[in-house]
Amino acid sequence: MTMIQVQLEETLYARSRQIAAQRNTTLEALVREFLAQLSVSSSEDPLWGMFAHEPELLDQIVETALETRSMQPWRAPHA
Repeated sequence: MTMIQVQLEETLYARSRQIAAQRNTTLEALVREFLAQLSVSSSEDPLWGMFAHEPELLDQIVETALETRSMQPWRAPHA
């Protein structure tokens, strides 16, 4: 196993320790879990995997969502 040393800002380090404590784990295990989640390929992720071979469809979905958002902004006051 290779050992590395990482420098973190004090607030980030404190928050990381807090998250690890909330999950009843160590900071090292938390980092391992985070890196494992990042290494999941799109073909293994069920949501992104659905669109792996449909880039045009995904572009159309995003375009439709942005158009709808421009016409119906979130947090619009109720009439």
